Amino acid sequence: MIAVRRVFKGDDIDGYTFDLLCLPAISTKLQLILQFGFQRCFVLFPSEETDRLLANLKTGKPSLCAYVFSHPNMVEVAGIAGIDCFMADMMFTAHDWDNIANLVRAARGTGISPMIRVQSFPWAEGTDRRTISDAARALALGATAVTVSVGSAQEVRDLVGLKDDWHRQIHLRRFWNAEEFPEYAAKTRAGTLVVPTVESEGALNELDDILAIDGIELVWLAAGDVTKILGVPFKYEDPKVMRVLEGAVKTAEQNGAAIMYNMGLDSPDFDSMAAAAKRLFNVGVRVVGLGAMEWHMQMALEHIRKNSIG
Repeated sequence: MIAVRRVFKGDDIDGYTFDLLCLPAISTKLQLILQFGFQRCFVLFPSEETDRLLANLKTGKPSLCAYVFSHPNMVEVAGIAGIDCFMADMMFTAHDWDNIANLVRAARGTGISPMIRVQSFPWAEGTDRRTISDAARALALGATAVTVSVGSAQEVRDLVGLKDDWHRQIHLRRFWNAEEFPEYAAKTRAGTLVVPTVESEGALNELDDILAIDGIELVWLAAGDVTKILGVPFKYEDPKVMRVLEGAVKTAEQNGAAIMYNMGLDSPDFDSMAAAAKRLFNVGVRVVGLGAMEWHMQMALEHIRKNSIG
């Protein structure tokens, strides 16, 4: 038999583990079948029980999102540190698909939710059909969330259909017959987040329409470019920016969705970052982007060097 245990960290569920109880009455073959069945559900179907971001969006708990621009080890570090999700950027970094697959595997081992940002260029006109294909591929590799920088509400409508796409982890058998498919499809939809990134003028102008699209649960207002559109470049908490952010939070809540917003490049130290995140949570932002872990490592190393050598 299999005993499933919740692992707690403080007052929060830190993850799940399972024990295979090797009783003499159960053959080794049956034990392997049972174990595989559990692992199949755990890996293939992110749910509120196994995925921090999905759980937090359901309960209203705030989430922190770290960006990972390099190695899967960074995902494991963030996961062990209790960060809720990570964003891997394929838009402006060297990430390739093989690395994305390894990042997702690292995430599933530490409880952190994988969000993949596929390449796009929202500042050009029209919908890039390759973006939809890339988003589908990210989900097929096991990501909970895919985020795409969009230029219009129509692009989001084109993307949100991916929640019903059945291609997930196709190197494995996901269901065994036609009768099992409806349950598989329902689990796939429930465990999939399509997250539009708003950082172009076209998308910002249609933000209310984007938030009203059925199936959209989270929208990311990418702070840097939003501040530039509003004429206050990289002033992340300027009153003009905060008015837009507060309005977006209100509209999102009316539509059963949530807002993600990121702190800026101007954070001087970790205490300032924590304070900024708390201010954003108090405004009603549900997911706060922390920036790249590589930036944080640089900050820490510079701090150590400055205070030890000068």
